[in-house]
Amino acid sequence: MPKQPKPTKPKVDLREDALKEITVSIRTSVYESILQYAAFHKETMGSKPSESKVVDRGMEEFFASDDAFETYRKKSTKKEEEVRQPLDVGEGGKGGGPSNTGRLQPGRGTSL
Repeated sequence: MPKQPKPTKPKVDLREDALKEITVSIRTSVYESILQYAAFHKETMGSKPSESKVVDRGMEEFFASDDAFETYRKKSTKKEEEVRQPLDVGEGGKGGGPSNTGRLQPGRGTSL
């Protein structure tokens, strides 16, 4: 079995995505939990994250923990990749020539 090449990139991507601002409405109890989580983080880690950071990372963790959603994402990504790939038509295959859409076809409301 051939030896696998060593990875050339870090396992963890530490780049930050561009931020997107949205407006949402949440229940008061959820908002209070966000504030409490930020206070908990400050007490245990030494730094207090913004409310936006708590929501952002919390949602990221939630999505990653939902196995059914991860399966859906993988299927959706696979379908998108298949749609983006051009058809590979070799010699003698169909494609590249004029279409048959303008031709009359027997049995399709036409008569010969």
